[in-house]
Amino acid sequence: VLAAEGTVVEAGTPLLTFRGLAAAERDVTLAELALREADELGARTIETLELREKVTRHDLEFAKKRLDRFANLGGETLSAQQMEQRTYQAQNAEMAHNLSLKELERGRLDREIKVARAKEQLEVARDKRDRYTLRAPAKATIVKLDLQPGEVPSGPAVILAAVDQMQVVAEVFAGDLLKLKPGLKATITSASLPAP
Repeated sequence: VLAAEGTVVEAGTPLLTFRGLAAAERDVTLAELALREADELGARTIETLELREKVTRHDLEFAKKRLDRFANLGGETLSAQQMEQRTYQAQNAEMAHNLSLKELERGRLDREIKVARAKEQLEVARDKRDRYTLRAPAKATIVKLDLQPGEVPSGPAVILAAVDQMQVVAEVFAGDLLKLKPGLKATITSASLPAP
């Protein structure tokens, strides 16, 4: 129980918390860690894959230059076997580079999906946590708090009223009607109000 009778509370002020709040807060912490993991490890994975792509691109450029240089020297006539070997190396370097590009694309997509999933799980965990706290819906006065910590209420646990905006319906004896005029001051008492 976070409030007391007679207290004026602002909209959103916590009034009560329910059993299970601590577990829900741990779920939020775990979801925040999962989001951080997805984001930061995903970023590191992408950095690694970008570096691998750079290495395979460099290997491909080197293999192509080596093949071109050997072909310009008359590689076919010098050694058909060496020409085949250099062509094979260039083709393998190209396939390795294409593979690294695909892995980089997959890594980016994987990170995007994992971050989106982790954000959604964090939102669900926060929503669940927020349900363990009863908050004031608007600025109001707590006129009745019928609950002790650990109790399960049988009726309304908290009654709020905007006492500065209340309207009162009064019964007046017929003989007193002629005494009433607009603007007259009145004192209102009620069992649900903390004071007249």
